[in-house]
Amino acid sequence: MLPHTLSAERVWVRLGWRDAGASAVVPGMMPGMAYGRVRVGVAGVAQGRAEVLALAAYAQAGQLRSYAEVLVPRGLSGDRDAQADLVRGLLEPLRGARGGAALIATVQALCDTGFIQAEAATRLGIHGNTLRYWMDRTEALTGRTLADPATRSLWWLALQLGALESSQL
Repeated sequence: MLPHTLSAERVWVRLGWRDAGASAVVPGMMPGMAYGRVRVGVAGVAQGRAEVLALAAYAQAGQLRSYAEVLVPRGLSGDRDAQADLVRGLLEPLRGARGGAALIATVQALCDTGFIQAEAATRLGIHGNTLRYWMDRTEALTGRTLADPATRSLWWLALQLGALESSQL
């Protein structure tokens, strides 16, 4: 456990497991390290401990890995907490926004059409400019681009997990 003012990267370098700015592991030293999200208070200590124990399985020799980096592998392996965090991280900002249902429908239509904007706009029954506006709003609210292929995969996965979560309620 680290104070929130101290970065895991700095500890990693300071311990000598990596040279500052180097991409290679220091010879003879092959530990792995994973770190979770910032937690606050007594309850946060317990949550942080549980999170780090779950992350420990994803700490690979010679690598420093963050909570965000192992979220998808954890979710795919069936970790319900990771699945919920992935859904929350992408969909909650949209759900809480004015017109959020339309924004989620926009992402769904884009995923369903292979991110072909003209097809997504037709499917939604809206003009292409409206689609682009909703895409811009989605990106602004979530801080995630819809242009990056890796992020597109995350959107698709979050929508699938969200649908699975809804069907289990």
